[in-house]
Amino acid sequence: MRPGIRLQILLSLGMLLAVAFVPLYFAVARLTEASLAAARRDAAGDLGRAVAAHVIAARRSPAEVEGLLEAQLSDGGVLAIGVYGTGGTRTVGAGTVELLPDRVDTQRESTRQQGRTLFVAMPHHQEESAVVVAVSLEAESSGTPLVRLVALYTAVVGGALLMFAYFAMTRLVVQPIDDVSRAASRVAAGARQFELKGGSPREIAELGASLRAMTEKLRADEEALRAKIDELENATRELKAAQDTVVRSEQLASVGRLA
Repeated sequence: MRPGIRLQILLSLGMLLAVAFVPLYFAVARLTEASLAAARRDAAGDLGRAVAAHVIAARRSPAEVEGLLEAQLSDGGVLAIGVYGTGGTRTVGAGTVELLPDRVDTQRESTRQQGRTLFVAMPHHQEESAVVVAVSLEAESSGTPLVRLVALYTAVVGGALLMFAYFAMTRLVVQPIDDVSRAASRVAAGARQFELKGGSPREIAELGASLRAMTEKLRADEEALRAKIDELENATRELKAAQDTVVRSEQLASVGRLA
């Protein structure tokens, strides 16, 4: 059994929405992830520079520096801090020090990313030293909720469009076609008029008008055919009567000759 026009249009519309929205969803997801990653990297760089500047500005003794470095560490944020002295070698470190480089350039500021860790190096020109801060780039709050919200919005919009299309096709296409079909069935059952409700779309109304004109033409042809059949029956009866008259005349003439 072939599906109806409504189901076929809904399936076609669903495929069109899938082609339109699925690439859009993945594009938004990738863009969101890239934007969040860039924002996280900028924030990590700012955090590393702020921590390094704070350590440089503290001007504490070497014994107090290690405690200061430990105080700057945070879960999911600053992973390690190292102070590098003359020659670029590390003198003091705190946190996951194996992440820190062995030597750095103490003359210039630099930012370097390695995997999911960002290294910020800030020089202290007066003391010819530098502070290196390793900041995690693992997002504390990923873009998954936003991506899910986009997916939910896409699904709701697609479902609403399909539902609207279903009711619109039912109201504008399927019901008028059903009315035309029922009117044609009534004519086939013996009705003399093709009656179609008003308020149909223009195309359906034109189809109804064409079927009504065809019904009236068939009814006129039927009446003309009935009239011709009646004329033919009358002519047949008259011909039969004339034949009977001729037969009787022949019989009378035969009797007269015999007499």
